[in-house]
Amino acid sequence: MTLTIQRASKSKEVAGSEAFGSSEAHVKHYQNNITGKAGEERKVQELEREIRDLKITNRAKDMVIEQLKGERTGFFEKLLSANRTVGQLETKLNQLGGPK
Repeated sequence: MTLTIQRASKSKEVAGSEAFGSSEAHVKHYQNNITGKAGEERKVQELEREIRDLKITNRAKDMVIEQLKGERTGFFEKLLSANRTVGQLETKLNQLGGPK
């Protein structure tokens, strides 16, 4: 990092790519200063696109949440059913008695 700084401070000539970069900065500056109806319409379109994307994201999120809720409910029902079955089997085993 210091080598780059030293080279930059020692070099007094402007490279060809740097001259091109300065004209590119001028173009970017010009594009950023576009005002008026066209610039406002572009901003409105960008904001509308962003709103649409956020709405889609929210819908997808809500769908995933509902799916997870359904899966969770199904898991709890299976767990309760398995617990009842285990309880019934324990009761039958205790009724059989077995050797003492």
